[in-house]
Amino acid sequence: MATRAQASLKENDDKEEIIGSFTVETEPAATEVIIRKKPKKKKKKKYRYTSSLKNVQKAERGASRSARRVADAVAESYDVYYKRRNKSARKRKDGALRDFPENMTYAMSRGLRTASRAPYDFVREINTNTLTRQGRDFMNGFFTFFQS
Repeated sequence: MATRAQASLKENDDKEEIIGSFTVETEPAATEVIIRKKPKKKKKKKYRYTSSLKNVQKAERGASRSARRVADAVAESYDVYYKRRNKSARKRKDGALRDFPENMTYAMSRGLRTASRAPYDFVREINTNTLTRQGRDFMNGFFTFFQS
């Protein structure tokens, strides 16, 4: 009975295109070398938007990516704190309480490293030519209103 790995190898063999082969004469026996062409990777599908909602959806995508990064950072900082806390508790009596400030601040700094990229994730999605132009037009209208 074939395993999943063997089955996937057989499928890949069918997809790969054999370009050519040649034989190498070695001391104990001849070895056949097969040259294969790798199959092309599937292209990622593009995001599709209604033209009037495109900017809103891009902003939402950036916001959700940022929120995900912050959530990952909180989870990472808690994991770091928990590991350091247990290590302190094993090392000495009341070690978890004694080292609490050090362990907590270290864990927070590790989490903030990850979370600090969240604003960039958000801005990267909305900082496009279309949105920049719309923002510039809005600001021009806003300031001309106050100048008159």
